[in-house]
Amino acid sequence: MPSSNYPFEFMPYVPAEAVLDDKSRVRCVLFWGYHAFLYKWGASLARSFVDIRKVAEVKPSECQMPPSFADEIYLGGGDYHYFTVIMNDGRRFYYAAGSVVDFLEFPEGYGQSDIRSVDVGWTPKQTWTPQTGLTNEGRNIDAQRRAMMLKARDYAWCLFSETEEQLRRWELAKNDI
Repeated sequence: MPSSNYPFEFMPYVPAEAVLDDKSRVRCVLFWGYHAFLYKWGASLARSFVDIRKVAEVKPSECQMPPSFADEIYLGGGDYHYFTVIMNDGRRFYYAAGSVVDFLEFPEGYGQSDIRSVDVGWTPKQTWTPQTGLTNEGRNIDAQRRAMMLKARDYAWCLFSETEEQLRRWELAKNDI
């Protein structure tokens, strides 16, 4: 399954959908190495997890941002991401996302194959803060654009035991994190 090369090159992860042994589906799951997860985030119980022992099938997620576009956003840097998704028909959708941009809530009638390009960040005269929302040179911009702001989808983590080769790469790379 295709995945982004960033932001964690030392430990590739796989964004996917998980079908569980009870036939239920979890549409947005990040499959991630157990040791790398503990090193990066610690024993965080505030996150949602899927038990890998209950995963019967792993499939591409319809909610996944195409990896080449996710890479562009990750390369823009930061722990929080603002970006515009431009569709093939020219419509623009504005997103705000935390550190993971791999899963999107697509507007009705659109999907991953409809994305033409992404613009990372806001245009130079625009900023966004939690207190004021989206502003243009200090003035609130129209409510229509602010209402159009979408978010990345919630996701769950599914941790797996890394191979010896993955652990070796991780040990070499973790000093650069």
